Amino acid sequence: WAALWGRLWLLAFRRPSYDWDGLYYHVPAIHEWVLRGRVAWLSDFTDVPFVNYPMAVEAQGFFLHQILGADRLVDGLNLWYWPMAFLAVVVASGVLGAAGPWRWLAGALLGGAPVLVAQSVTSYIDPGAGACVMAAVAATLVLVFHGGRRPGWTVVLWGASVGLVLGSKGTGVVLAPVFAAAAIGGGLLQEGWRRWPVWLRRVAIGLSVAATIGGYWYARAAYH
Repeated sequence: WAALWGRLWLLAFRRPSYDWDGLYYHVPAIHEWVLRGRVAWLSDFTDVPFVNYPMAVEAQGFFLHQILGADRLVDGLNLWYWPMAFLAVVVASGVLGAAGPWRWLAGALLGGAPVLVAQSVTSYIDPGAGACVMAAVAATLVLVFHGGRRPGWTVVLWGASVGLVLGSKGTGVVLAPVFAAAAIGGGLLQEGWRRWPVWLRRVAIGLSVAATIGGYWYARAAYH
């Protein structure tokens, strides 16, 4: 898995960008931000309606350019998310009962998913967004099956993961209520229906964390 990840970084560095959606709106958005020096609202892209969607993955590419002054890794945006996807599967597998090397093997199997490998060396952001969803799934399982640990940090972890889902792609606004329902439903099944005020409070706190992390894009869109 690690060897494949390293080779994909090299491929992303050496290969020119030619993918359709990348040249249509992912790379143009980053390009326009670089010209403006900030993550700006792009009102002059009337024929490309996607440049103002939630674009936290693309923003990462912008920040990398601002720090290093290089654009050779514009097709490596998704590769930053591979460790998170790997650890999300490992954690989820462990919570669900996998032990020893089996949970690590489950995470390593991600490297065998053709669509993940193929799109991870493009500026398409679906692998990165998918990694955020995996992290939210794992965080939901940790929150529900916290094993008697104090739930405070698990609520923050869950909220941060859902915030990444919100910020990575516009479909996150649909998935956030799904994760909220899963957390409440799973928690009540674990601890009993009389605990519903506790679980509502936990999810409300978590959603506040999520909105702090990923809500910028939606607030900006509503403003404009």
